[in-house]
This record gives sequence, C-alpha cells and structure tokens, in this order.
Amino acid sequence: MAEKETTVQFDPVTYRVKECPRCHNTEFSEDAEYCKKCGLILVNYCEPVQIDTDINGTPMYAKQHANPPDARYCEHCGRETLFYVNGVLKSYN
Repeated sequence: MAEKETTVQFDPVTYRVKECPRCHNTEFSEDAEYCKKCGLILVNYCEPVQIDTDINGTPMYAKQHANPPDARYCEHCGRETLFYVNGVLKSYN
C-alpha cells in the first residue's frame, strides 16, 4: 500500500511553503528563503548542477526550477529536488 502524502500549504506563485515541512515552523519573515529554526530552504528547487565555469573559473550552474513541496523530481528537468535530497521526502513506493 502506498504511503499517504503529507499536504504542505504553499504559495502557488512563489512556491514558497507556508509551513516548514521538516520542523513545522510557520514564522518566517516576508523575504525569508530558509527556515530560521532548522535551516531548510523554503522553496523546493531542483538540485543545483554545475555545467561549466566562466573565464575567471567561477562555477556556472544550470537553472534551478521551483517545484511543489511534494515533488521528488523536477517537473521541468528531471533532477532530484532539494526536499528529496535533504530527506524531507522519502522514496516513492
């Protein structure tokens, strides 16, 4: 039997969660990008992947896409999401 998904409320425009899925904190400043209690990112982006370096040797990364909080893989590029990589989401069975 499949495990029931936990529904996390999020802003459909910014994809930022309204409650941290790791520690359940709901107190964020207006421009917060990370949970102030456990440090989890508040938008479930796909994992960053270095694609090249610029002329100065600075790493260049592929575009990261915002995904719904229950996504284990990016709907746009197929990379793993940060919630999945950080153990917030378990493997899908």
